[in-house]
Amino acid sequence: MKAHLLLLLLLIFSGNLLAQPAEGGKEIGNGGDVVVCKNDDGSIRSVELLDFYEAKVYNNTFYELGSNDSSIETKITIALERLERFAPGLAKTFQKQANSFIVETAFIPNAQLIDISDSHHLAIPSGCDINQIAIQIKPVVTWGKRYTINKDLWDRLDNNNKTGLILHELIYRHAIEHGHQNSIATRLFNGLLLSKDIENYNYEKLQELIILMSIHTEVRFYGLDFTSFHGAKFDFFDNQNMRSINGGFLMEMTLQNQKITVISEIEYYENGNLKYTQIILPPLQPLTLQLNDTSITLGNLDHSQSCKLSFWENGILQNSDCNFAKDIVLPLGNNNEILIPIRSNQISLNPNGTLNNIILSTEIDIFLQGNNILIRGYLSFYASGNPKSICLTENDIALKNIEGKVILYDWNDCLELDENGLVIKKL
Repeated sequence: MKAHLLLLLLLIFSGNLLAQPAEGGKEIGNGGDVVVCKNDDGSIRSVELLDFYEAKVYNNTFYELGSNDSSIETKITIALERLERFAPGLAKTFQKQANSFIVETAFIPNAQLIDISDSHHLAIPSGCDINQIAIQIKPVVTWGKRYTINKDLWDRLDNNNKTGLILHELIYRHAIEHGHQNSIATRLFNGLLLSKDIENYNYEKLQELIILMSIHTEVRFYGLDFTSFHGAKFDFFDNQNMRSINGGFLMEMTLQNQKITVISEIEYYENGNLKYTQIILPPLQPLTLQLNDTSITLGNLDHSQSCKLSFWENGILQNSDCNFAKDIVLPLGNNNEILIPIRSNQISLNPNGTLNNIILSTEIDIFLQGNNILIRGYLSFYASGNPKSICLTENDIALKNIEGKVILYDWNDCLELDENGLVIKKL
């Protein structure tokens, strides 16, 4: 054990570990800055987080974190509750990191931190300077410190600025992990998060912020929970209701009180009802949809299935190419019913929930021209409930056509019928 520790120390002091690049590719780390203003005699008059100064002068945004006497923990909670509204996963991550921030930090007194040229700020107040107050770098050992803070400057901050600095470092940590090379976006995002302004941001502004900060996991947007957000494009009706979302995304939504995973696209009617979507159904997690007085259960019991759903404006399923997870009984327009076997798919329903057409997985009996006939494959119905098209699975089936002639049809023949069950033509 002592030999291993000695070897590790030798590696550290030889520079082999210290030379490992930090996140973002910078060996000297990434920083956080404060605006330090001084009196004529050189004494410090004020210390303010650069994020707050820029939010004030560029966006007329001011931090609002409750009472000045509130604890840092309370103020962090206030800020992260704002983030949770649209990025619950990131808010949870930041809360966990905030809980361990002090343990991961070295507070250094009587020292001046090396300036990290990553702020790219454009202005500071006259008679003031930018000072490095924090540096973060990925620890080279598990017990190492991630953050280094100038304790003399830290002690001059009130709890609002201390909260802002902590969240700046957490946000910047996330930004660095997603390729950011400077703290410009971090400071903008932090200044907004610590004010109430972000609570009133419309969806267009929130979308821009989410993309800016590379927030692409567990995003809550328009009341929907995205697990992958980048590439999503939104369109709206004139009444501001959402028309569609398209692009490369994954999200979770609730459909008839059931959680489903949506991929790539979703469309709505102007009244807000779901019109079309593409979903993933995991094995052993079928989706059951209510159709007036009956229901259907969709899904593949053997493996995941990607399938498409569309709905009538009244909420009834219109089309689906999902497999059926079990046998179901569906109503027909003549108040009769039909048994649809498991694994059938490509179903289309009328607005009242009656069957329009379907692709059958196995043979079923259908009553036609006074006889029970075995059919399989594509099956469709008129609104009256009478069969419109069928595909035979037997040879030498005698059926009368619309001209009154009886013709023999064979296995695999698909026929178009009139509303009286007479053959119009062979398809």
